[in-house]
Amino acid sequence: MKFVEELVVEEFLPTFRSMLAERLRERDLTQSEVASILGISQSAVSKYAHGEVARNDTVLEDERVRDLADELADGLATGDLDGRVVTMTESGTWAYRVRVTREQIVETAYTALAIEVADSRAQFREVVFGSRIDAELTPATLPTDAQEILDQAIARKTYTETAPLSESFDTVLEALGLGAVDTGVTGKLLWYDGEFYRYALYVSPPAS
Repeated sequence: MKFVEELVVEEFLPTFRSMLAERLRERDLTQSEVASILGISQSAVSKYAHGEVARNDTVLEDERVRDLADELADGLATGDLDGRVVTMTESGTWAYRVRVTREQIVETAYTALAIEVADSRAQFREVVFGSRIDAELTPATLPTDAQEILDQAIARKTYTETAPLSESFDTVLEALGLGAVDTGVTGKLLWYDGEFYRYALYVSPPAS
């Protein structure tokens, strides 16, 4: 056996609150406005609207409760209930004094953007790497001997020559923008034959 207070809290209030939320939405109030009027969250209003909250059928079908919900919804939607006393019966049983307040609620908004930057793979590469690539080569842009040296350096991840440098190696260095480097450089980026590489040049001083 439950006390009357328990029944009100567990059965009547959730059902009646959902009925009010439903009627206020029918009167073109937004979820935010309904939440503000009823003192609940927007997610709770959404659950009421989608029938995700258990409701007591006896309360739902009671004509007095439905009439009260309609009266309250009309008054809350227009603000005409402020300060009035609302009762469940003509004798005054279950009397409520209504106070209506409105507050602006600003909730965090999350916005995802998708902006087209290219319509092809080649154009995408230009957009993403264009300002960062230090050298862009294809096998066809290099003489055969120079191409073999670059391919060897890529395969072995290193290539070394001692002075005097071969003409083919000089050609590779010029193509990579390293022809005038005499102390070494790192962190360079190369686009070669459809692949992306990081490259560097290390210059070792002659042994004394």
